[in-house]
Amino acid sequence: MRQTVLRQLLGLISVQLVLVSSAAKEEDQDNLVMLPVIDQSRVAIVNQFVSWVPAKLPALTRLTVAGKYRLMRNAVLLSLIPIIPLVYWLRPWGWLSLLLLPIALIMGWYAGRYMGVKRLDHQLLVLQTGHHFQRDTTIVPKRCIQSVTIEQTYWMRRVGLCHLQVNIRHGDGKEMVEVRYLPLQTAKDVYQWYRTKYN
Repeated sequence: MRQTVLRQLLGLISVQLVLVSSAAKEEDQDNLVMLPVIDQSRVAIVNQFVSWVPAKLPALTRLTVAGKYRLMRNAVLLSLIPIIPLVYWLRPWGWLSLLLLPIALIMGWYAGRYMGVKRLDHQLLVLQTGHHFQRDTTIVPKRCIQSVTIEQTYWMRRVGLCHLQVNIRHGDGKEMVEVRYLPLQTAKDVYQWYRTKYN
């Protein structure tokens, strides 16, 4: 389920179906758009077409303040790459590049606001990411997950955060969904859920 900022403001959403087997003629046709644009309040209609999709999305486990801060910090640091040379070499017009700082800050806040994960039952996982002012919600059955990885740097270990990477079968290959700066225990719960076999 995909929403840009504009669609969020208008209460609209689009729904795609990721094909596990390559039923499409071309390699780039592994995504089937089920509902190009529908009202967000009617998203439960997806359950009529795909029975395992829940009629209502649950409340997700979100990032902590520390995780949100790191996404905002990273966005600002990335924006400094073009800002510093522009300010240095293109004075006085280069000062206009400082407008990128608040935009980067808002992008980082948006990403942190919409990152989350939730196990629905023994067989379903919901992942949500926010990037480039677009919110993606992925609902995936356990049987379609190829691998689950927890990535953690030394600095993340000190504050109990990690990146959760879920590789999903996608056509003849895979698609990785990464929820960044999750609390470590939340990621471990998902990892243990993936490793546990249920009848």
